[in-house]
Amino acid sequence: ILEVCRREGGRALYFRYRTQVYTLQHDHLAYISSSLHSVTFHLTDGKKISCRARLGDFSGQLSDSSFLDVIRAFVSMEKVTSLKKNSFVVGQTEIPISRTYLKTARKKYKDYLAEQKVCS
Repeated sequence: ILEVCRREGGRALYFRYRTQVYTLQHDHLAYISSSLHSVTFHLTDGKKISCRARLGDFSGQLSDSSFLDVIRAFVSMEKVTSLKKNSFVVGQTEIPISRTYLKTARKKYKDYLAEQKVCS
């Protein structure tokens, strides 16, 4: 699956749940949330895909990407519409940032925005 995604030029998150294999392109993911033993993938078209897993199971696939770890969620910096004092806003959803991750998340987001201005 990874090889196919690389050939197509897009980064993707993949996982197997029950009998189905999922491939979710990074640009189709707004954010990923976690609650107890469930992970929910929130897609940009408003759909949600849930599976029984831990958020940490996906951290390796999201490293070196535009996703930030904010404790019980991974947020795509590309999809953040605003930054509040202690949270990111993605569309109509406010995603809190843990105090532990706050300083790092804010810095990474500001660096990302600066990089985008340079590349434009």
